[in-house]
Amino acid sequence: MTSGSATLHDACGAGRDADRPDVGEVLPAAAGAKIFAAIGCAACHSIDGTTTGKVGPSLKGIFGSDRALTGDNTVRADREYLRSSILKPTAHVANGFQAAMPSYSGILDAGQIESLIVYLSQLR
Repeated sequence: MTSGSATLHDACGAGRDADRPDVGEVLPAAAGAKIFAAIGCAACHSIDGTTTGKVGPSLKGIFGSDRALTGDNTVRADREYLRSSILKPTAHVANGFQAAMPSYSGILDAGQIESLIVYLSQLR
């Protein structure tokens, strides 16, 4: 990347180890909320049901919901779907959105991903 240029990865915070939250011994949902903020998820996703100004779908009520995907597919947003969406986001693209989310494989560890999933499961 050249000096002064920015990518979606930069906007989302992907790849910046120095910005990883120190979640320590906090509850998984609270740790997930810190991770959500630290890696910049809110730059692309809302948690209030709105999509205005966002390039990704809202995550409000995502856990357990049926999600319409491109290609006329539908999937239940369970733990495995959320994990896959974090690690391989282009595998399941929400209907009406572009495949723009970066992968967090190698950026978030298994515990951080689990905390993020617990946080997402509580967004109602």
